[in-house]
Amino acid sequence: MSNPDAFGDRLALDPGLTALALLYTNGELEADEAGAFETRLGVDQAAREALCQAVQLTLSLGGLAPPTPHFSYRERVREQLLPNSAAGDTPALAGLESKDD
Repeated sequence: MSNPDAFGDRLALDPGLTALALLYTNGELEADEAGAFETRLGVDQAAREALCQAVQLTLSLGGLAPPTPHFSYRERVREQLLPNSAAGDTPALAGLESKDD
């Protein structure tokens, strides 16, 4: 069961942290403030979650779809996971290919 008073839950709901993440995402922080926030991102999970939410919010407000990997990234991962797939040696996986490839 989740504890609402847990350290991470309190920080994730902190409106000041959310506002800071939005300012960072939009490039509205001074260089020293941005650097301090980046340092915080390295040690604070709540800050990272706030940044993820800020990016998603910014993209949704701009009418843009959330970012997805470039098709070439998917190809490289597929080659690493299924080295024989380039030669067509994976008949069992033939029906599992993504439609957007």
